[in-house]
Amino acid sequence: MALRELYLDTSVWRIWDVHPADHDGAFGVRQIYLGGWLCIESGEEKRRYAPIPENWDELPDDALLELISQAEVAKRSAYDFNDRLSLRAAAAKRAAEEGGA
Repeated sequence: MALRELYLDTSVWRIWDVHPADHDGAFGVRQIYLGGWLCIESGEEKRRYAPIPENWDELPDDALLELISQAEVAKRSAYDFNDRLSLRAAAAKRAAEEGGA
């Protein structure tokens, strides 16, 4: 998972790619998002952009700003980006512990 951060005035936009197949499949995912999407988040605002542009993580900042302006506003989930990172770290730790047992 690549992660980019853009700093605009007093806001920080975090952008990362999401691939439903990397999780528990694509159950409940709208057709437009089946191939993955960019999750774009700043404070309480969350957006989605699909499909994921090739080499999006290497795009210049002005191109990412254009993607942000075109992205669909999304409802916030029950947990935020930091929670997802914590869950992934916990899963990786469990897998390492189980593999070492």
